[in-house]
Formats: sequence, structure tokens, C-alpha cells
Amino acid sequence: PSNCYSLRYLHCSHSNYTTFIKPCIVIFFHGLDNQDQLAKIAQVLGTEELYIYLEKYGLSLDNQFRSLIGTHSRKPWNKFKNEDNKHLAFDESIDFLDALLKYDHQMRLTAKESMMHPYFYPVRGEGSGVVGLG
Repeated sequence: PSNCYSLRYLHCSHSNYTTFIKPCIVIFFHGLDNQDQLAKIAQVLGTEELYIYLEKYGLSLDNQFRSLIGTHSRKPWNKFKNEDNKHLAFDESIDFLDALLKYDHQMRLTAKESMMHPYFYPVRGEGSGVVGLG
């Protein structure tokens, strides 16, 4: 079974999930299965927003799954910044990542909005930002 469909597992099928979110999920939250992967996501995005999302869409988790996930506060993205990645972790890249990694698909950037994000200004020849590629 694929381990890159945790958000779909929660029934939030959306076209921008496949375009932008799925690659982020696989890179940052590699789990043994869907449940393990969602537990890893919850350790970073926090459980408060997860439960708000579940309530908003009338979804629920069984008690065993709830205990697997536990209770976690949202971790600031800068916590993951280190010597090896600091050249990639500038304000625009962190903001872009934060805008994509949301439980609620209605709160995520669409593909079009993503392409207009300041992270891509250098690619479009706008602004003076630096895209940390290469």
C-alpha cells in the first residue's frame, strides 16, 4: 500500500493535493502506512488543527488511531532549519511550505495561487528574492 495518501485517507480529495501536497507529504512525512504517516504529520502540524479539520468535515478517528496520533503542538518551521538546509530555508520558502501543508484543503494554496507565491518571483523575473535551487 502507498504511504503518500494520508490526507486522502481522511477523505479530502482535491486536485491541488496531487499537484503540490503529495510530493511534500512524501518528502517530509514518510510513514510505514497511512496511519503512521498521519501520526508523523500531526507531530509537526499539531493535533489541534487536525481535530478542527475533522470536526469541520464531519470526520472522525477511532480511539486506537487517536491514541497512535497522540497530542502535539504545532512546530514552527524554523525549528527544522539547520546548517545543512539553511541556504534553502529563507522566508519565502518557509512561507510557501506553510501555505501548502495544511490539513484543510480549502485553506491550502491552489496550483494557480502557488505559482503566484513570492517563492517563484525569481523564476518569473519579479522581485529580488532568491530561489534556493541548486
